[in-house]
Amino acid sequence: VRVGAAPSSKYSRAMALTGGEPNPALLRRLAALSAAAAARGGRLILFMPPLLPGLEQALAGSAHAGAAVRRTKSAFGQWAAQNNLVVVDAGVSEQFGCVTGEFLDEHHAFPECFRKVWSRFWIEHAAGTVKPGLWPRRGDP
Repeated sequence: VRVGAAPSSKYSRAMALTGGEPNPALLRRLAALSAAAAARGGRLILFMPPLLPGLEQALAGSAHAGAAVRRTKSAFGQWAAQNNLVVVDAGVSEQFGCVTGEFLDEHHAFPECFRKVWSRFWIEHAAGTVKPGLWPRRGDP
């Protein structure tokens, strides 16, 4: 986790390049895909993949990447809500019960971790608790 959250890591450098601001052209394209899916009776669900347990929190709490991580989460959450989209945010993988042994490296999870995320999502989706925006919402268990 310390290496992945270091100022010189690929994650920190990527956040520094954009300041955490998502690419507006990409967001427009995704919104168009969502509208096309809805027109055919479908729904687009976006997915932020799981990160090694503790990595996202270490980045979010750092002086060099924290503001950018918060900006990314805020921007995606607002954009998704405005466009009636759900973005499954699995970055804090430990929130789903994922453990370090379920990762090849900092951002490549094995199927066990993905099963935990998607199992919880579909249970909550069936219960009607998944709303447009980032899911799970901050503060959800």
